[in-house]
Amino acid sequence: MQSQLRAGIFSWLLVLTCIIVVVGFAGDAFNARQASEGGPSGSLRVPPTAAGTSSAKPSNTSSATGTSSPSGTPTRSTPSSTSSSAQGPSSHPATPSSGSSSPPGTATPSNSSASNSPSAEPGGTFPEVPADYVLPAIHDGMVPVLTKVPTKQKIVFLTIDDGANKTQQQIDLLKSNNIKATLFLAQLFILNNPDYFKGFLAEGSKIENHSISHPLNLIKLPHGLQKKEICQMSDYEQQQYGRRPVFFRPPGGPYTLSLRKVAAQCGIKAIVDWNVEVRAGRVNYQEGKSLTPGDIVLMHFRKEFPQDLQAFLTAQRAAGLKVVLLEDFLAVS
Repeated sequence: MQSQLRAGIFSWLLVLTCIIVVVGFAGDAFNARQASEGGPSGSLRVPPTAAGTSSAKPSNTSSATGTSSPSGTPTRSTPSSTSSSAQGPSSHPATPSSGSSSPPGTATPSNSSASNSPSAEPGGTFPEVPADYVLPAIHDGMVPVLTKVPTKQKIVFLTIDDGANKTQQQIDLLKSNNIKATLFLAQLFILNNPDYFKGFLAEGSKIENHSISHPLNLIKLPHGLQKKEICQMSDYEQQQYGRRPVFFRPPGGPYTLSLRKVAAQCGIKAIVDWNVEVRAGRVNYQEGKSLTPGDIVLMHFRKEFPQDLQAFLTAQRAAGLKVVLLEDFLAVS
């Protein structure tokens, strides 16, 4: 009896031992599997991105501003050539800030002179502005007439008449403000010192025809006297300044079909009037209350020249226009 009891106990101990061994092997296998999948049992596997580690992103080749760096930050693609000979405003696009959505090759406006406001130079003369208007040719023997240039360019033209008052300050003011102007001179006012106006020519301004004696009744004079007033002044200016004028401004501004024919006979390409006048430090507009693109502004060589020029510059800057020489824009010499 006792021997059977001992045999039974031994059998149960043997079974229990086997169970313990099997359970032990199973536990080791489970722990090994957990360790291979992310650490000890009970720890949570954290994705690298959630732990603050940047994961690699595929290159975004369709970025709006060029190619993308591995970190995903847009970088500017390098142009294949920097030898562009395009004239006029800078043809190189401004580099956008990070994250800009401007398409490649699109210029981004900057805070420099490429914007609508004038350049750092007070006057802001830009003779290289591309023309979007062509001066009409002489038709039926008559020159065209301009009171304003039909252009969408943000530009304005300064013209100065007569030539009676002559001071070095006037030359210096145009020079210091980087302004080139069209000077309509009458022999009556410049005969005592024609060389004075060479100072303006040296800075890029042009001299045009304003008649011999400045007759305000020019349109009522006989054909012969009209021709004398215009043709002889052109001859005089060519002799004095080495260039024959291409524009004529009638004294006071009025013209007729007959006068347009006389001007053509004297080699003139256009009669140029105005639509804005600066006088006594005030800007007077024929239409509106501010300068607009293509306006032709009239000033005079008078004692109040500094005040008139300042009034013009104030209006020009307020309108965001650039001062351009009329002859340059219309490509006439």
